[in-house]
Amino acid sequence: MNDHPEPIKLEPELTKTSPDLKPELPIPPPTLYPSNAPPPVLEPLPSPATVVVGPPPFEPAGFVRRGIAFFIDQLILLVLSLFLGFVGLVSLKISTGTDAPSLALLAGPFVLVSFFLFLAYFAFFHSLGGGQTPGKMIIRIKVVSFDGTLLTPNMALARSFGYLLSGFFFNFGFLLALFTKRKRGLHDFLVQSDVILAP
Repeated sequence: MNDHPEPIKLEPELTKTSPDLKPELPIPPPTLYPSNAPPPVLEPLPSPATVVVGPPPFEPAGFVRRGIAFFIDQLILLVLSLFLGFVGLVSLKISTGTDAPSLALLAGPFVLVSFFLFLAYFAFFHSLGGGQTPGKMIIRIKVVSFDGTLLTPNMALARSFGYLLSGFFFNFGFLLALFTKRKRGLHDFLVQSDVILAP
């Protein structure tokens, strides 16, 4: 009789699957389109540089409105020029000590001051003044660029010089506004500006 117990034999793990058990298949991820259809093609969004913006729907000011506003501004400039001329005359009288100083001494400075006053007047109001001179405020029109924004000071100054060019050849540059679609004069084409009706 053997006193030692027999060693316990451990059965190895079954490597074969039972015929009654089916192997688990991986679950496919959900799709938003039928399996037999090709995936949708997403078009890239256009960049801001490729977006085409049309001209703003501003109503251009007519030739008569613009003419009246320009006439009002010329009257204001005339008053300012005469006032500065009077101040210059009084200053010359005080400095020379004569009762009747020669007007020839004031002619050159008067023309020069009037010229720079003309340029500064329109350059200031057409840019820093919101695009409206006092005459345009009364008639309710304003100057803007082609895209509807206000003119920069440099653009407004160049437009003031454009007035001088428009005055050549029997005011041909001003009369050009009668025959263009957006009522633009020569000075408008120089800096790409529009004169529109103000709200």
